[in-house]
Amino acid sequence: MFKIDPIELEKHRKVADDFTMKYHLNHKHCPVCGSPNHFSTYVGYILKIDENCKVDESFKDENTVVCKCGWKGITHDLIPEYNTEKVMLFILLSPAIVIHFLFIWIPTQIIMWIITPIIKKSIK
Repeated sequence: MFKIDPIELEKHRKVADDFTMKYHLNHKHCPVCGSPNHFSTYVGYILKIDENCKVDESFKDENTVVCKCGWKGITHDLIPEYNTEKVMLFILLSPAIVIHFLFIWIPTQIIMWIITPIIKKSIK
């Protein structure tokens, strides 16, 4: 019968917990908008730890992630923190976003700003 040493098991558990915590801190934010709020699948991926308590650094969390901004990828593609310069560059260089902002969002806001008081008066 195979017997597990409780001390060795605890060492491996601590190594796994430390690695997992650091991994999730380094793969937390959307690479496009920087948001830490996204939807993700939750499939367990095996973390390999050898008998010397060394973690296999090639670990890759491949859970599917969908951000509210529309970005889709895997957990491993998430970035450690919000990078304002990268996000601003993406927004400035994306013609679709500029066109949407100038020709759809701004006119819609102006129309709503004009129409809302009229609708409120007609309801009363």
